[in-house]
Formats: sequence, C-alpha cells, structure tokens
Amino acid sequence: MRVFRWTIKGVSNICEKWAREIKTSGPWLSFVTENRWKTLERPISRWLFALGILFFGVASMYFSVTNSRWSGDVREYWASGTLLVNHVNPYDEASVFLLERQAGQKIDRAQVMFNPPCALFFALPLGMFSVRNAILLWTLMILACLMLSTWALWDLHGRRKGHLLLSIYLFAPVIACVELGQIVALAMLGVVLFLWLQRDRPLLAGLCFVLLAVKPHLLLPFGAVVLVWAIKGERYRFMAGAVLGLAAVSGTVLFFDQKIFSQYIPVLRSANGVSQVMPNLSSLLHWFYPQSGYIQYLPAACAGCWAIVWYLRREKDWDWNNEGLLVIAVSVVVAPYSWVEDEMLMIPAVLNGIYLCSDSGRSMKGFIVLNGAALALVLFSVRFYSPLYMWTKVAWLAWVLLVRAASRVPEALGEEARL
Repeated sequence: MRVFRWTIKGVSNICEKWAREIKTSGPWLSFVTENRWKTLERPISRWLFALGILFFGVASMYFSVTNSRWSGDVREYWASGTLLVNHVNPYDEASVFLLERQAGQKIDRAQVMFNPPCALFFALPLGMFSVRNAILLWTLMILACLMLSTWALWDLHGRRKGHLLLSIYLFAPVIACVELGQIVALAMLGVVLFLWLQRDRPLLAGLCFVLLAVKPHLLLPFGAVVLVWAIKGERYRFMAGAVLGLAAVSGTVLFFDQKIFSQYIPVLRSANGVSQVMPNLSSLLHWFYPQSGYIQYLPAACAGCWAIVWYLRREKDWDWNNEGLLVIAVSVVVAPYSWVEDEMLMIPAVLNGIYLCSDSGRSMKGFIVLNGAALALVLFSVRFYSPLYMWTKVAWLAWVLLVRAASRVPEALGEEARL
C-alpha cells in the first residue's frame, strides 16, 4: 500500500509540474482559461489524473495478453523458446512461422529473432508456458526491469527528494517497449546495473554486463570503451564476472542446441536487408550505397574510435555517470539496427539532463514538447518502421547536449568570478 501511495503521489506531482510548464509556455496556449488550470492544479484533480495514468498501465497489461498487436515480439520470443526447449533450431523460419500463427499472429511470413544466441537464454523459460501466460510473465519482467533500473538510478543520483525520477515512466520509448514486449528492457537493466556497481562491486557488475548481449549492436562504442577501460585499468574482477556470465548463458543455450551459433549466421545475414527500412541514422547510408551490405556499421565504427580517443584523453577524470552517459547516448544514435523502443537505453542520459534542468532552474519545455510528439506517434499506433521516427534519437541526444552545455556556463562564470 505504501508503494502504491508513493507511486500515485509521484505521478500526481509530475502532472502538476508539467501542467505549470505548459501553462507558462506562451501565448500559443492562451485558449486555456485560468479556471481550467486551477481545476487541474487541485489535489483531487491531480490524483484522479494520476489514477487515470495508472489505469492506462493496467489496460496495457490487458491488451498485451488479449491483443495480437500488443506484445507482438513476445510471441516471437515464445516461439523461439518453445523450439529451443524441444531441441529444435529456434532460428528455423518454417517452424517459427507455424508457432507464431498458432499464437494468433496474423502474418504472411515468420518473424524470426535477430537477437544473438545469448538472448535465447532469456527466451528459453517462455517455452515452458502457454503463449498467454508467457506474454503476461514477460510483461511483468519488463516492468520489473524498469522498476529496478529506476531504483538504481535514484540511488546513483543520491536518493534525491522529489519525483522527477518517475518521468521516465512517461518516456515515449518506454511506452513502445511495454507495448511490444521488447527484450531491450534487459539491456537497459544491464546498462544501469553496470553504472551502479562498477565502482564498488566489479565482479557483480561484470555478471550484469552480460545482459547487454541480448542486443549488443545498440552499444558498440560503449562496449569498446568498456573493454579499453577494463584492460587498461587491469580490472580483472570485472572481466572475470563478464566471462563467467557469458559462459553460463552460452553454455545453457548450447546444452539445448549444440549448433546454435552456426544456425544464427544465416539470420545475421538476412538482418542486413531489414536494416534498410529501420528508422535510424545508419539506414540512410543504404539510400546512397544500396549495394554495400554492412555500410550501416560505419557510423558505429567512427563513433567507437571517437569514444576510445575521448576516454584515453580523460582517463584520469573519467566518470561513467558523466562522460559515460554521453557515450551511451551516442552509441544508440549510431547503432546499425535500432527501433524507437531501443531508445530507452538513453534513459540514464535523459534523466541526468532532467536533473540538470532542475538544479539550474531551467525549463523542461523542450523535453516535454519532444516527448509529447514522440508519445503521439506511439499512442496513435504509427508503425514502428515509419520514417516519422527518424528524428527521435537525434532529438534526445541534441537535448542532452544542449542541457549539458548550458549547465557548464554558470560553472565557468563562477570560476571566473572567484579568480
């Protein structure tokens, strides 16, 4: 009951803050009368509005089980897990197609997992349940990952008072992730746990780092910097944890299918064709060089070189919860394969920007407008491969860079005044 009241109060306070932001946004909202804002700012109205948001969350859980559009990716994971449990190739297109049709998917061709074999470790338990129960359990897992990530980020920021932290529950990529039941929630948890544990518990941080293996292509520059950081800093406990975690995950999958890695190679090749229709920066290169199969890796390679050089220059003062957040955000922008739900990996950087705005007294209107536009696309069921999502990744990164740059100006002026 205490957690429920805390959540209600937090969402209520966010609604109040956003209402005041919009109220002072200028004459373009002059049609809203003063009395209406007073009504919205009353405690009862805010609590009812917060309850409405929670009702939407419960409705999302319902639709994820009953509607074939919601949690469509879970049916894909369930089909692969079912095949793997029965020692059948989980990447076999014909077998996956039959199971997905059985699960209620109205499709003309199989939707095979493009995730590497390590991700099958997490899809494996789904094969032990019916599709309905698998969807429910997977949705609960996503929410648990989001809640644990939220708590860890709250602890990283010094357990600050206020409820700005709950803004991430209204972040458009988070809504998209819950709607599809995307496995990227596990990668998000792995990133946050690494940031939280890398300083005091390196062995456990290495074990949690394996969660990034479910979608390693999203964080290639970040992974390159982590590798240099671990080797150059002789962080053997972290590397031992990562190796042990990867061995445990791979060994479990190999127990059910010893040819799993060779079976994944054709799937990896076919993923290059799908990347041409993804709404990301790397897919634009295919328009200019359609015959180059792996041209989409070029931005990630360039960003990886930049990230390593930047780390080596700032190695002594490197802070994963400062410079590292920017590397994570850039990694998502230049990822060779990515969808809008994958942008939830930018939550640590976005949340840091929200706190910087709060500390400096700056307005969050820019983030509210950007997130509102992205939310409209998601809630109005715009297809996730639509070019309308092309701007979102760049928008989050640009907003974070602007906030970080603006926060440095007062610090520089303060240092000059002291001199």
